[in-house]
Amino acid sequence: MQINEQIKSLQEQINEKNKELLQLKMQLGGAGVSNYTLYNKEGAATSFYSLFGDKDELLIIQNMGKSCSYCTLWADGLNGSAKHISNRINWALVSPDKPAVLKEFAESRNWQFEVYSCHDNSFKQDLGFIWANGTSAPGFSVFKKTGDGKVIHFAYDWFGPGDQFSPIWHFMNYFPNGNNNWSPKLVY
Repeated sequence: MQINEQIKSLQEQINEKNKELLQLKMQLGGAGVSNYTLYNKEGAATSFYSLFGDKDELLIIQNMGKSCSYCTLWADGLNGSAKHISNRINWALVSPDKPAVLKEFAESRNWQFEVYSCHDNSFKQDLGFIWANGTSAPGFSVFKKTGDGKVIHFAYDWFGPGDQFSPIWHFMNYFPNGNNNWSPKLVY
């Protein structure tokens, strides 16, 4: 078999396995979600349910806060897709940082999407984005509003080097030296 045929065959297998993996991950969701109080970057209290707006689906980026260069990489990467994502689904980034810290950081990064603080509640803990050691975990959650007005945690996944959500890792796979132990920085 020629190399191009091997590549095509293997890519088809990977695509099928990715579909299977996604189907399994989608089975993790389904739990009901409370209407938490979040805070916008100005410090105003906001109802979690209000983030749905006029849509019945909501994407939340589970950010670890300004000290995480990896979370910043993912958020910076979403900046270019912000309008495209917003056209399909309401979404926002939620951070454990206090509103003033979140405001300063989001503005310094020129993020073009909504950001909220969950600094004084169990939002991240209840959704599984706090590790056993008490640190916040990066990833995303997708929520669905049901016909009776309830909200369920429909699906979720975590961010990490090499994941499917930041293209930089995949580009590095093609570099002659791979990622060469690279890690993102807050300032270059």
